[in-house]
Amino acid sequence: MVYSKFQKEGEYMKIIALLSLLVSSAVFANEDCKDKNFNGLELGIEYNKLQYHKRFKKLYEGDSPAPVGYDDFFGDKDSLCKDVMATYLKHYKSDTTYIMYTTHEDYCDGGNTIGIIIDYKKYQSTTFEDAIVAEIGDSGVYCK
Repeated sequence: MVYSKFQKEGEYMKIIALLSLLVSSAVFANEDCKDKNFNGLELGIEYNKLQYHKRFKKLYEGDSPAPVGYDDFFGDKDSLCKDVMATYLKHYKSDTTYIMYTTHEDYCDGGNTIGIIIDYKKYQSTTFEDAIVAEIGDSGVYCK
């Protein structure tokens, strides 16, 4: 079958439109997060952008051991990651405090920051697993 120049361009445009649709769907916001304060955030937003996001205020950041009961997430029994950063964030509207635990050393994460975000109040009164509201993988935040 012989295509004219316009038919080829039309096929290319369909492919480009389909690719654009696929890429844009990956950027749509999370809407069904376990913690409603994370609804509407860009899917996979970089963890370090949360502290500058209009919804959050950074209260404190410093070195920290891995959270109690979750050390295996930050390494294995033979080489636990000792270089974890804890960043405390306050959500403006709800006044909820979150702790974002992240790795920053290649021996811990292979060069791709990993971590978790927990609701500080829930962490004090429930199981650690129930306090986790988001995970960080390859530097992106993904709500639960």
